Amino acid sequence: MEKNILTKGGAIKVSGLEINESRITLLSLRRKGSKFQVERFGQKELTPGTIVRGVLVNPQAFKQSLKELKKQAKPASPLLIIAMPENLTYLSSKNFPNLDRDEL
Repeated sequence: MEKNILTKGGAIKVSGLEINESRITLLSLRRKGSKFQVERFGQKELTPGTIVRGVLVNPQAFKQSLKELKKQAKPASPLLIIAMPENLTYLSSKNFPNLDRDEL
């Protein structure tokens, strides 16, 4: 039988990290049966200018804030789901001319 790395003693634990320009947020959930419970939660305000328009401008300040958040919130799981600003998920936009099917 294949081992599920999300389970330990019948409980599933997972942590999520949300990153935006003003703060980073960590949330750890635990599932027991069909219910989810918040196990840990923490937020850390970022120094203004750390992330500008979705771009990491000051990696040292971000790293320090992340360390402080980890120490404060103590994630309950090594598994981490990361949410980033939408503008980082779309890297570029291209326009293509209208072509007939045989020209594709």
